Parts: sequence; structure tokens; C-alpha cells
Amino acid sequence: MRKWLFLIVPLLVISLGADAQKQRKRPPKQKQITAEQAQKEAAEKKAAQRAEIEGKYSDRLDHHKSIQDKSTQKRMKRNMKRSQKQSWGKDVPWYKRWFRKRRV
Repeated sequence: MRKWLFLIVPLLVISLGADAQKQRKRPPKQKQITAEQAQKEAAEKKAAQRAEIEGKYSDRLDHHKSIQDKSTQKRMKRNMKRSQKQSWGKDVPWYKRWFRKRRV
């Protein structure tokens, strides 16, 4: 009886680690995204892209200004001031400008 016991116990211990089939790892469950969350993420992504584009544009504009000579920089500044003066308040359509309350 002891012979059989010494023979069976080690075999049982060895067989514990042996599986008949390999266990597959299950992919983690994907979280459910609501429509509001999707819209919010899309808006954030669009804002980030817009900020990146504007940053690149301002960097290029600064570089363009920096490579001009002194007289050209003065002329550019003068023309920019004149342009801003002429277009003041024109960010709103004419029909809204006509009928808005004036601050006196």
C-alpha cells in the first residue's frame, strides 16, 4: 500500500500543473461610451488641433516678421494699424451694427 501511495502522490502533484487545453487570455472589456462623451471628446480633439494649427501659424508669422529689415518692419506695422483702424467693428454684419444699442 505504501508503494502505491509513494507512486500516486508524486504523479498527482505533477499533474496539477498540466492542463489539457491552454487558457486564453480574454481581452479587457471595453468601456461603453455615451453619445455625450463622444461629442465631448470630439470637441476636445478639434480644439486641440485648432490650437496646434494656430500655434504653427503664429510661429511662421513671427519668423516672417523677424527676417524683414527695419524699414520693412515699420511699413508692415503702419499698414497693420491702418488696416485695423479701417476694419474696426466690422466683425459684426452691417445689419446688426445698424440696430444695436450705442454706448454713449
